Amino acid sequence: METCNPTIVHDKAKMKKMVTELGSNLRNASLRLKDDKEIVMIAVAQWGFSLGYASDNLKRDRTIVMTAVSNYGGSLEFAALHLINDPEVVTIAVKQDALALEFASNELKNNQEIVEMAVNKNGDALKFASDEMKNTRAVVM
Repeated sequence: METCNPTIVHDKAKMKKMVTELGSNLRNASLRLKDDKEIVMIAVAQWGFSLGYASDNLKRDRTIVMTAVSNYGGSLEFAALHLINDPEVVTIAVKQDALALEFASNELKNNQEIVEMAVNKNGDALKFASDEMKNTRAVVM
């Protein structure tokens, strides 16, 4: 139970200081603070991967997710389904880390512009593209 765990932080001011210093400290936040937009925004701006510790509610928040993926593209893994299908969110993630293509929706793994961007940045991203894109000359050249 959360209240019995001495490592869980319930105090907002304390958690704000902690995530400002190290975004991964969000993992020690109470459930209430993991759903606090201000706390989570500070954490994901400091370390995008901390999106994984945020509440499901905030994983659906476009502003939070955009901040996270611009800091660490791989945090797209934790974004809500509608955001992994958002071309702008996925583009920002792929610009930051081409391999974030792995976490994009199937539809966007078939988007030539996004796939080309990823593959041009890192050829290994091709393995996450749709079969159609893997067979598209403009993408593989």
